[in-house]
Amino acid sequence: MARYAVYVIRKRTSLYTALTIAVMSSVLLMSYAVLQYVPWTNSQEALLVRAPMLTTDTWAVFDTQSGAIRYGNKVTNTAPIASVSKLFTAYAVYALGSEKSTTTIEWSDLNTEGETGKLAYGETYTLDELLFPLLMESSNDAGATVARSLGDRFASTVALVIQSEGLTETTIIEPTGLSPQNVSSPRDLAKFYTFVRRMYPHIIDITQLNMYKNHGAWLVNNIPVHELPTFSGGKHGFTPEAGKTFVGTFEIDGLSHEIGIVLLGSTDLRKDIEQILGSFN
Repeated sequence: MARYAVYVIRKRTSLYTALTIAVMSSVLLMSYAVLQYVPWTNSQEALLVRAPMLTTDTWAVFDTQSGAIRYGNKVTNTAPIASVSKLFTAYAVYALGSEKSTTTIEWSDLNTEGETGKLAYGETYTLDELLFPLLMESSNDAGATVARSLGDRFASTVALVIQSEGLTETTIIEPTGLSPQNVSSPRDLAKFYTFVRRMYPHIIDITQLNMYKNHGAWLVNNIPVHELPTFSGGKHGFTPEAGKTFVGTFEIDGLSHEIGIVLLGSTDLRKDIEQILGSFN
């Protein structure tokens, strides 16, 4: 009987020890999920940030100088990018030196899905004028007009930058992002956005405007976070297949640098971006 009592006590003690270890392990894992060490390059300080709770599992924070991913989840996951594709369209205009080329709006341009951009049949624009409705109001009509005007050079220019910048997880088949076959990854979008901002900063400057008068019509920026004081440029998108998508940059209060954010498949862009920005506080 005494031996049995000792056995029961030892068994319960072992069980208690196992439970204690399990609980402590869970706490440590939870702590790791809440705090992450983020090493920044060169003179940038190292950060201890809280990992955010997001509506998507495909996202990244990146270094705006190098385009390198600092932390995130499924950063090489390929997914539709919706109107983030329009950054590639804008890039093609400048890469080809075609910003001052003119084009006249055709019915086929206006038949593109969506009614943003305030373009009218028969109006003549330079291609850089079309970048304002393209990037501020995400006009699919403007994207279709640009691609038609560039002809085969649009596809070849986009294909060339995808190859030269090593965007191995990216495919762009049309200029608007309406096709779910326009796909990329957080890693590729971070690299491409950083490259475009360095080479053609005017493209990103357009995305920071609140309003702009173009051919007598006022354009209004519809990027969900453009009014945030820390927003320093970017592009968003939405299709049923892609969900809500975003790539852009923000200044961090009290720190000496920006951060870049990529989100794919979000259901609430504004909330997700605020969660990431809040993780640095």
